[in-house]
Amino acid sequence: YFWNIQVRKFSGCLVIGGNALVFLFLATGHRGRCFHYFMMAEYGELSCRLCGGLLNYPLSLPCGHSFCRICLVRASDHQGQCPTCSNCCHLDLAEALPSTALVSIIEEHFPESHKNPMEIDQDKILRYLPLFVLNCEAYPTKSIFLHIFEPRYRLMMKRVLLGSRLFGLVDSHNGNGSRIGVSVRVTESEILPDGRSLIKAKCETRFRILEKWDLDEYLMGSVEYFEDEPLDAEKIPECRNSFIEIEPVLDKLINVIYSTQIEVLLHDRPTKIQYKDDIKLENGKCIAEYSLWLCGFLNLNSDLRYYLLTLTNTTKRLAILKTLFPKALQNPDNELELARAAPSA
Repeated sequence: YFWNIQVRKFSGCLVIGGNALVFLFLATGHRGRCFHYFMMAEYGELSCRLCGGLLNYPLSLPCGHSFCRICLVRASDHQGQCPTCSNCCHLDLAEALPSTALVSIIEEHFPESHKNPMEIDQDKILRYLPLFVLNCEAYPTKSIFLHIFEPRYRLMMKRVLLGSRLFGLVDSHNGNGSRIGVSVRVTESEILPDGRSLIKAKCETRFRILEKWDLDEYLMGSVEYFEDEPLDAEKIPECRNSFIEIEPVLDKLINVIYSTQIEVLLHDRPTKIQYKDDIKLENGKCIAEYSLWLCGFLNLNSDLRYYLLTLTNTTKRLAILKTLFPKALQNPDNELELARAAPSA
């Protein structure tokens, strides 16, 4: 129907269909669309379907469509849909790597155009994560194993595996009201014949949930990542003293509660924190990871677990753990409570 209109109105100039389309845009005042068309005609399949220009830092979605990274960031909505076909895919645009095949082709055929890729402020990219609500101890650096069998989470995991392999784990102790979670990256997966899946994943970074909503019966969230505050030089001796007091008690506790789960936890230990001399300023981030790793050995009630996860003061967390480990060694089966561990919290 569209081409019939062209033929009637531009019967004298319709030599190549595309030219008539350009004339139609000009005649009807759509100069922006005309420029967009010329750009796409120049670069062909290497053009972005959103801006019409040459793909700049090209990102390819599982559905096969490719876009400039900055265009996809601007066009992405909270459901993570492809702007062309609306297929859902959970892709972390702040971490997504460019398509190496497209980059090499663009560098070969358009070397001048590819010299200056558009920069984008990482902090301004909205971070969306599908959320898995589970009563589970999750701390950065910890490995977890999941059996995915609920239909809603099977769908979620399918989309996660097609995208960045990243999702958020939220403790169910506050139901859906929990505002803190840990990002989890899938490292190994096995899809069973009936649709269930076995997942091995690594916990990475804590986040705050800014907003959440339902998507196909599972939760999605707009999140903000956070870490511990940088350590000051004067706090290093205090952290070192906590380390010296905790380590011998930790060794004794491991002998008492040893299991396969503890063996996995020992494997997850931050490699840079092994001895007291490793507690130094340049290892500040590793010391924070070490303090969170220690939490996995303790039988904490949900409130205390949540509190230690929300803390951003490494020194304070280590001081609390220093008091908790002797109590855990005395009675490993007793659940440690927030009121006794941190009365001022």
